[in-house]
Amino acid sequence: MLFVTAVGFVVYAATTNGPVTATSDVSFSHVCEGDWVKNAADYGEPYRVVAFYYGLGYNGDDWISVGSGEWAGTDPTQGFTQINAVVCLTRKEGTAIKTATCEDEDAGARIEIDYLSVDYDSELREAKTGKVVRNLGVVKGIADRCPGVGYYKRGSKKIYARPDEKAVTRMLEKFAG
Repeated sequence: MLFVTAVGFVVYAATTNGPVTATSDVSFSHVCEGDWVKNAADYGEPYRVVAFYYGLGYNGDDWISVGSGEWAGTDPTQGFTQINAVVCLTRKEGTAIKTATCEDEDAGARIEIDYLSVDYDSELREAKTGKVVRNLGVVKGIADRCPGVGYYKRGSKKIYARPDEKAVTRMLEKFAG
């Protein structure tokens, strides 16, 4: 297992609250910050969806892609500009439950890190306008065993489980038909 302690972060303004030009599918994470993607496809059927959850990653708190995006249904010849919807998953307050204790080492001392199961609210947004369409429900993040790689903040010593990828896929398939 590899755990990474977040000691300090470089802070930068990722939010423009305005249009961004997507250079890849990852650019669509800006929609979860209140921005919109000017080169996104118009919202409507067929739905081409990408999903992100807000969590702690290598660069600190960030929007992280959920899964491979195979349900985005994009044509490889046209790429990410076919994406017309974004799902933003955020941890639901009061749902975190400690389900495992993971071990790590900090400055030569053995420490314990709480691994928490948590529920995520899922909000569907139009990619081109950033407009909130609706809530798609709750997805569970299940912490059944310590992850191979995990990030935690030194002060909290907590790792939150990622949203269940299969549950996200089922939710998006149900939405997109």
